[in-house]
Amino acid sequence: MNTENTLPAGGARRPEATNRRHLPLGVREYLWQDARLRQQLETAVNRTFRTWGYNTVILPMFEFGDMLTTRTHAATHDRLYRFLDMEGRTLILRPDMTAAVARLVGTRLAGMEGPFRFCYAGSVFRHEETSGLEYQQEFRQAGIELVGSADAMADAEILACMAAGLNACNLSDFRIVVGHADYYGGLLDALGPQPSDARQLRWAMHRKSEHALARFVESCRPSPRQRATLENLLTLQGADVAGLLERAAGFCLNRRMESALRNLRELTELLDAYGILERVTLDLAEYRNLEYYTGTTFEFLLPDSAAVAGSGGRYDGLIGKFGRSRPAVGGILHLDRLVRAVHANQAPQALSPKPPLCLVGQTKSGVALESIGKLRQQGLDIVVHTDPLSESGILDMGRSLEARVVADWCDQTQFFHVLACALPEYVGPMDLSRFEQLLEGLQRTELSVPEQSTTRMAGDDV
Repeated sequence: MNTENTLPAGGARRPEATNRRHLPLGVREYLWQDARLRQQLETAVNRTFRTWGYNTVILPMFEFGDMLTTRTHAATHDRLYRFLDMEGRTLILRPDMTAAVARLVGTRLAGMEGPFRFCYAGSVFRHEETSGLEYQQEFRQAGIELVGSADAMADAEILACMAAGLNACNLSDFRIVVGHADYYGGLLDALGPQPSDARQLRWAMHRKSEHALARFVESCRPSPRQRATLENLLTLQGADVAGLLERAAGFCLNRRMESALRNLRELTELLDAYGILERVTLDLAEYRNLEYYTGTTFEFLLPDSAAVAGSGGRYDGLIGKFGRSRPAVGGILHLDRLVRAVHANQAPQALSPKPPLCLVGQTKSGVALESIGKLRQQGLDIVVHTDPLSESGILDMGRSLEARVVADWCDQTQFFHVLACALPEYVGPMDLSRFEQLLEGLQRTELSVPEQSTTRMAGDDV
């Protein structure tokens, strides 16, 4: 096999040096099978979202800079792509979809009552080192937002709907890591640390570093109860959800932490009703942006993947920055990472265009082109070669494209002459009706030419 055009089992590789001369770092091209795969995954995910009652919204690629930067979390501001319009106003390429949905609800839909359910797919842009193996600045996402409900049922619906989206992509071996912003936020309230101390604690939580956490405990001189909570914080994670919630209750320092656990208990009961609780790992030491998230947070993880396949949470404070305050929860799936996850479950394959169902030699006949047009309207892939070729030339072309049927049109007889076919009995001349029946039948049964063209179709010796 020619390995130059072969993808590794782990998915799309980092661009080679020759590609880096022509493409900026952080973007990638999708070719043939990969392009079809990403499109298929996007279609499957969005179809699933719509069956749950989420309506498609198409959002602008860029926004006014001050519209988002003054209303969204500051942590992303230094990673934005900025440019000027013809009037000198600063615009930004959208760094995420949720802020655009929040702006839409807070402005254009301000006078309408919810709840609103939105789904979308599109690219977002930001400077971000996503892992040690990849550098990405353009991210293709498919997501959902439920605006107007503060109930735990809304959080559960988002999680269950996203899980259904992964199942629709045949990626059912996933884990959902669930946390809560108010458990960590309540801990900060109880400790009351200075900003520098808070950063030290956040770093320890992010790294899951017992050593860094121990240093923080010694530096902040907590009370005995606070010390016990801090020293056990990194142990409050695992798949024993009920047991962890019971243990965590013993380390609550205020009502905010207690409220977070009540919310998580209700959520996990609902996830059990949805049949996905067995996929859940609880992590009360998980730190997510407190300027943004106000309740449940979550991440979807796939096996053998260092990158997060999906994420989201509750952001009740965001829409109020654009208009009337409304509770909201949502999440996104990273389509590029789903492509790599599918590749990881497949053997390496050579990059090549999708084989057409049928290749027809050059013809200018209105009768033939009309018949071919009708078949294309039924979803059949038919290529009409644009240059004149001999019979042997069109057969060679059919083999190179791995077409299931190779045919030529005869102006004198007004028949298609099938030169090669996956079904030997169909080689030869046939009228329009029989030719259409042949292609429709092959499409239904999904007969195909063997891979690598090692087995010849009937008619190859014609």
